[in-house]
Amino acid sequence: MSCARWTPGALSLAVMAVGGCGFDGVGTYEPASVSPASSASAPAPDAGAPAASAFCDARDATLLLCMRFEGAVADESAHAQRVDVGGAPALSPGVRGNSVSMTASTTIHVPHGPVWSFTALTVELWFRPRALPGGGGRAGLADKDGTFGLFVHPDGSVACTMNGNVGAPRAAEVNRWTHVACTNGGGRVTIYVDGVEVASANAGAVSAGGALTAIGGDSPSGDPFSGEIDEVRLFSRARSREEIAAAAVK
Repeated sequence: MSCARWTPGALSLAVMAVGGCGFDGVGTYEPASVSPASSASAPAPDAGAPAASAFCDARDATLLLCMRFEGAVADESAHAQRVDVGGAPALSPGVRGNSVSMTASTTIHVPHGPVWSFTALTVELWFRPRALPGGGGRAGLADKDGTFGLFVHPDGSVACTMNGNVGAPRAAEVNRWTHVACTNGGGRVTIYVDGVEVASANAGAVSAGGALTAIGGDSPSGDPFSGEIDEVRLFSRARSREEIAAAAVK
């Protein structure tokens, strides 16, 4: 595993050791390299991206985690949680501004902490697969073992588990950006694709276990996603149809 470059920065984010990289301190994680496809055309940090104050609204007490990938792999919510990064994921052009490019050797993990206490939940993000998982496999978009999971399957379907199970058939296509959101609240688990409700089912209230939260993979490990992920947000409430539709506008 290659280790990323660590430089002090304005964000109070400690990226701790992953696989022996030995990062220890406060600052921002800067990817060690940018993929060749994006080195010439990647926008500057924040170019075309929503302002952090608007997208990662510190006034929203229900915003658990917010990651825009504008110059850093960081939690820009008011909680500014530690993010453990492995494999030095590169930044590349995203839906707006930059996204993070995930491979079989990269990981993004957010450790469990006091902020992870809730009885309702929304997970939403943009993703663009470079390839779909092989037969019988799956690729994790976001997962907290025992609490929620959002996975892509070989046929392009996206499955969500939040104390209830729903799926969206043929939601993912190679090299195409898709917005997916999953909510648990009011006794229902619901999945949305590109801002449109696709499926809903009965579900019990969701509660957080003690596992880490993985972005672009399974928690605690495995099922790596190959492609780009952008604009990740988790809320301790079920966001409305209108809010999710607005978030899915490119």
